[in-house]
Amino acid sequence: MAARSKTQYWLVAVVCFQTVAILFLAFSSFELRLKPISMTYADWIAILLTAVAVIVTVLAILAFVGWQTFDKRIRQRVVEYIKTGFSRDGDLREELAEAVERASYDIAANGKQQNDNENGEENDADV
Repeated sequence: MAARSKTQYWLVAVVCFQTVAILFLAFSSFELRLKPISMTYADWIAILLTAVAVIVTVLAILAFVGWQTFDKRIRQRVVEYIKTGFSRDGDLREELAEAVERASYDIAANGKQQNDNENGEENDADV
């Protein structure tokens, strides 16, 4: 038989206490009476607006904390992606190598074309 933890004993004690309390209330002559209170419309609106303000404040705090967590996770993912992408066999390293190669061909082709144009203009001027 497995040993029980303190949490299990507390749970059993709470359930037993609740059962005894429910049985006592059910079989005793206990009556629940609601007393009418005089509350104006302004009082009711003040209570509702206070509750809404508390809820909005709690949601704002949770949103701020959630955004900070989201920001940290995104930052970690980006750093991880860049590190693995620029590793020896990474996709980003291959893309960068191809972009540099294309750029060097474009620069070489533009330089040759510009050089041909300069030589052609000089030849046309000599004629």
